[in-house]
Amino acid sequence: MDIFSASNKATYDRRKKMVAERWAEYEGDQNPIHLAAICRELPFFDHPQVGQEIARLLLADFYKELDKLSEPCP
Repeated sequence: MDIFSASNKATYDRRKKMVAERWAEYEGDQNPIHLAAICRELPFFDHPQVGQEIARLLLADFYKELDKLSEPCP
């Protein structure tokens, strides 16, 4: 299947819409979860592990901050 096939166009359109939506959400609340979602969805030139690693790094600091805000369980 070539790059111009219907299913690749559909995937491209879906990803393009998702990136626009997630970026708008990120601009609104600065929550790195939105950036991580973008990274996980995009293939990074046939190296999806790159996006997974970027997402992991983005969320590591986010979860550390959440831990500071939460009370330990009794």
